[in-house]
Formats: sequence, structure tokens, C-alpha cells
Amino acid sequence: MKQITLDREEFENQYFEVKSRFSELLYPVVVPPPSRHSSPRSTLSGHSHHSPKSHTGSTHIKPPTIALPTFEGDM
Repeated sequence: MKQITLDREEFENQYFEVKSRFSELLYPVVVPPPSRHSSPRSTLSGHSHHSPKSHTGSTHIKPPTIALPTFEGDM
């Protein structure tokens, strides 16, 4: 039973590692350059008005439409 628990834990760790990496690749963190008017203290405090997953421009790709067959009732 202990081996199953260890296997599950290892699987979950690998899963979340891969999921995190995909998120980093899909939504890279964009850190804006500090403005001339911001104080060094405000940029170091860790309180940013930007979300961690902010990215410039989003790409929306529409997949092709798939025509599904309709069921006529005949088997």
C-alpha cells in the first residue's frame, strides 16, 4: 500500500511540474520596465498591478468547423 502512495505522489509531482511548465510557455510572465515616476520601493515591494500571467496581445485561433453526421433514426 505504501508503494502505491509513493507512486501516486511521484506522478502528481511530475504532473504539476509539467502543467506549470506548459503554463509558463503558453503565458509567459511579462515584466514591464519600471516607469520614470515609480519609486524603487514600489517596484521591490512585490505589489504589482499586473497579473502574473499578463501577456501582450492574445492569439485566438479558431479551429476548423467539423460537420457532424446527423442521426436519421435508422439503425
